[in-house]
This record gives sequence, structure tokens and C-alpha cells, in this order.
Amino acid sequence: MSLGSGIGVSPIRPCAMGCMTDLFWTEGALQSRGNPHFYINQEETEHLILRDGVLHPWAFTALPKSKSSLVAVNRDRVHMLIFSDEETNGLYRRPPRMARLVLYFPLCVIQGEVPLLSEATVEDFLDFWRGALFPIHDAAIHYLVEGMAALPHRASLLYAHRKHLVGYFPRQ
Repeated sequence: MSLGSGIGVSPIRPCAMGCMTDLFWTEGALQSRGNPHFYINQEETEHLILRDGVLHPWAFTALPKSKSSLVAVNRDRVHMLIFSDEETNGLYRRPPRMARLVLYFPLCVIQGEVPLLSEATVEDFLDFWRGALFPIHDAAIHYLVEGMAALPHRASLLYAHRKHLVGYFPRQ
């Protein structure tokens, strides 16, 4: 085997993350094929696969906390996700133009900065973003539900699902 042949090298890149759905908060190691910032928005990515996962159901479900060696989360049910390690966050390049917004989701309110790509404005920034999950920088998170886990209230970078965005407004 020659150096650099790629034989025996796995394309799977595990990275620590947490994600919120309408039923639970879960944490584990995402099994990403390549750069996780691109992987989460690939069209063929239907489920996010986490190894060594812990599910923390929201209090209103009255379900117990669960642990599993594998947790599959339907990407379209993800409200937001946060990569837990700085190495993964370091792979993302922040765009030069940003807008500070307050964004409302069914289970949380997030204040942070969203990218304004190309000629995007606050009114149409999602029209310029490809993919279901869009980034929010320097985020402060206010939860509208109670859970069984210590939830992050700040994130240097998180992703939110456009289908779960209820509304937003600019913040100075």
C-alpha cells in the first residue's frame, strides 16, 4: 500500500454534537462523511447518525432518559444542532456580511447573527442559503421547554432548520 492511496482510510468523520427535536435533546458523535458543515445539508442525508447517543426527552413527554450505541435522528425533525468541539467549528468559514436577528422556533428563541450571502438582505437571506440547516453565529438560546439535560444557552455556531423557523426580526 502506497502512502496517500486512500486505501483503508474511512470517509467517516465522527464529531461531537447535540441536537434538538420536538420530542428530545440528544447528544452523541455524528458520523459525518467528510466536512460535517457540508454533510448535514447534503440532499441524500435523511438521518443524522450519532454513536454513543444519549436522549433527553422534554419534560412534557414524561419519557425516561435513554442511552444507545446508535441514535438516528430524522434531519427534517431537527430544530437546531450544535457541534460541541472547536475543531469541527473551526472548519466553518464565517461570511463577511452578517445580520443580527431574533429567531423564533417552536421550542426556543435564538438571538444571533445569520449570513447574508451575495446580495441577500434580512428579508430574503434564506433564499440565498442552500440546504435545510442554516448557520447562526454568536447565538444566545432561550428554551421554551424543560428537559432533563444541562442544555447549552450560548453557542459560537449552531445550525437551525428553516422549516421550523416560525418568524424573526432584526436586532441592533
